[in-house]
Amino acid sequence: GGEAWEAGKATLNADGAECAICMDAEEDVRCLPCLHPVCFVCALRLSAKVGGPPKCPFCREDIRGFAPLPGARGGGADAALETVDEQAMGVAA
Repeated sequence: GGEAWEAGKATLNADGAECAICMDAEEDVRCLPCLHPVCFVCALRLSAKVGGPPKCPFCREDIRGFAPLPGARGGGADAALETVDEQAMGVAA
C-alpha cells in the first residue's frame, strides 16, 4: 500500500533516478504507481498518444497518476498524487 509507494519513491530518489523512456536525468522525474521513473514531459506524451488511461511502456500497467520524487522540482515527498490529465491541464494553462 502506501508504505511500499513511499519506500519506492525514496529508493528511486536515492539512486538518482532518470527517466526510463528518454534516459534523461532531469530534476522533474516522477514516479508511476508501478514505480517506473518517467519525466513529466514523457508522461504527458504518453497520455496524448492514447485514448483512455495510458499504459506504462515497460509493465503495461495503467498510468492513472504519478507523483514527484522527494526533493524533485515542483513537489516533494508529501505532494499529492495527481492524475495525468490534471497535470496536462496545468501545463496547458
